[in-house]
Amino acid sequence: MNAFDPRRFGARIDEQYRIGKAKEDYSLRHEIPFPHQDRPAFRPSHSKLTPLYETLKNKGAVYEDIYGWERPYWYAADGVAQKHIESFRRTTLHNIVGNEVKGLRQHAGIADMSPFAKLEIIGDDAESYLSRTSSNHPPPNIGDIVLSYFVGKNGRLEGEATIVKLDENRFYVVYAAAHEAALLNWLKEQRQNDESLSFNNLSEKIGVILLAGPASRKILADCTETALDNKNFRWLSGRYINVGGVDEVLALRVSYTGELAWELHVPMAGMLAVYEALLAAGNKKPVHVGTAALNAMRMEKAYRSGHEITNEVTLAEADVLRFSRNKRFQGDTISAAPVTKWGLAYLSVAETQEGEIIADPQGGESVWHEGQAVGQISSAGYGYAVGHALAFAYIPPALNKIGTKLEIMILGKRRDAVITAQCVYDKENLRPRLGN
Repeated sequence: MNAFDPRRFGARIDEQYRIGKAKEDYSLRHEIPFPHQDRPAFRPSHSKLTPLYETLKNKGAVYEDIYGWERPYWYAADGVAQKHIESFRRTTLHNIVGNEVKGLRQHAGIADMSPFAKLEIIGDDAESYLSRTSSNHPPPNIGDIVLSYFVGKNGRLEGEATIVKLDENRFYVVYAAAHEAALLNWLKEQRQNDESLSFNNLSEKIGVILLAGPASRKILADCTETALDNKNFRWLSGRYINVGGVDEVLALRVSYTGELAWELHVPMAGMLAVYEALLAAGNKKPVHVGTAALNAMRMEKAYRSGHEITNEVTLAEADVLRFSRNKRFQGDTISAAPVTKWGLAYLSVAETQEGEIIADPQGGESVWHEGQAVGQISSAGYGYAVGHALAFAYIPPALNKIGTKLEIMILGKRRDAVITAQCVYDKENLRPRLGN
């Protein structure tokens, strides 16, 4: 029901916007609803912009709208026009995104990820509150980072979050941009009357620059005096550092790409200075990457997205019980119960046969087994490291076994797929932990 939730809007909404967007919607009612269809009306006039907006636009950024933010989706290159490419088929965008992935993995990539929702939970009861409402142990020490899931009393998932302990009784929570208002509303509803805690929404005050790739440590080291080796700045830790002369940059050593990486959470006023410092560092500049490339890389790592983590499923159904070490949270028994209805499968999708239309799953396609529809694709992306598409699907648990052969309906034809082990890239997860 997310498409009907009034909390899905993040743009500046006024009378002009409401009327204009209604007209835009009406004008599209007989148009083909392509995947990831762009709706440009009142953008960027009513959008939320970071200080990097014009700079990245001049670099070729093709922007997408996410909760009212303008976020780079991909970067125009090789003479391709700087505008959205919409199709059910594989297009020239395939190679452009592939080059972004290649550039990041061979050297480094930089991305503006500022639309993340960013929230502080502060107070004497902040830790016990997080322990009750989320599946994982709250980070125990200052600077520790954990991935966790917020769970309702009914055992269903309300959202995924990266949680950082900044100080005693002070936690920094980062989650999907599209759920900023909805999850914050839910979190406030979970607060009990006798609990001493408050919520500080920093989403529009803090920007995020992602720096990832094997050269990311060297690039960042040229911009800061902080030691970045594994001993001094370990994987899944964070601290405030100075970058390019900008103080109070919260550097988090986490990775959505499956590579060595830092997320730099920067006060908005310092975004441009940090970005320029990173681009000036080293002998070779990082490639600019958009969310299309990041989606391809997260699919190779089998990282769930908001299409998999919804309030329709439990921890067990989403196959994320490994992030649920604390068994004393609300809804724990229900959420960890054996799967009976559906479970999340990870699929390798066969390439198109010669002579057929070249297309990839986009999400929403039906999944078939022995002539019967048995499930649905939740999200998908092309795996450039393996040379074929990958997809997540919710299917009956009896079928959810590695090696099970399935089919996906793509453009009216069934395409072979097989359930594969998670994940297909750097299975031992060594690259984010790269040594000095």
